[in-house]
Amino acid sequence: MAKSSKNKKIEPDQFGVLPFRVSDEGVEVLMITSRRSRRWIIPKGWPMKGRTPLGAAAREGFEEAGVYGDGLKPSLGVFKYVKRVNFGRTTALRIEVFPLAVTEVLDAWPEQAERERRWMSVAEAADAVPEDDLKAIIRALPERIKAEAAKETAEADAH
Repeated sequence: MAKSSKNKKIEPDQFGVLPFRVSDEGVEVLMITSRRSRRWIIPKGWPMKGRTPLGAAAREGFEEAGVYGDGLKPSLGVFKYVKRVNFGRTTALRIEVFPLAVTEVLDAWPEQAERERRWMSVAEAADAVPEDDLKAIIRALPERIKAEAAKETAEADAH
């Protein structure tokens, strides 16, 4: 669970990825459905021993959405959501979200029988989720992609 004190930053409970690609249509985001409610979400999961936050998030992208890609740091931000747990109980969680530039989309993946996946425009993806903080993270993605491209161009020009 999240830890807090006067001098410590609140750590995320889970890590997630926002899988994306850039096409002729613009930036597209790969969304998946949750297993129970079938609402649109992003791949996310718990920290994994031996993996960095980005590594754990990227692993969830493979397991839940069937994608591999290049994860980008720093994260896009943190959002909060309420997870349903056993017997109708709920718990509030904080998820740190990393962008994932998709390089491979698999035809078969571990959770394919449990989830649907769909490429959506940034606007469609933001409209598909109920969490305001996640909407803002999704809407910020195109600017982050532009910033990464500009950084790569500047580094290439410097060499």
